[in-house]
Amino acid sequence: MSSCGPMLGAPVVQNLMGRQDPTLPLVPHLVHQWPDRESFQAFMEQAQPDIGPVMEAGGVTSQPSVTFWRALDTRDAVGWASLSSRPDP
Repeated sequence: MSSCGPMLGAPVVQNLMGRQDPTLPLVPHLVHQWPDRESFQAFMEQAQPDIGPVMEAGGVTSQPSVTFWRALDTRDAVGWASLSSRPDP
């Protein structure tokens, strides 16, 4: 997966999140920031042979849910997104 990511525009931003409450089942959320939907889809197609076994080894038993979000221009972005989407002053 890591070998094909950089050449396909793999995200600079990646976060793995889960619930803080130990009494609830763990539902991990992996959040990637991609330049566009097409880059993500190209990565997934090329990396699929590697992703499946890794997820299975991690105990994943169902198909992951993929949701696409768009960045909102709030003029107060911080980090990688602020560098790539904000025009020069």
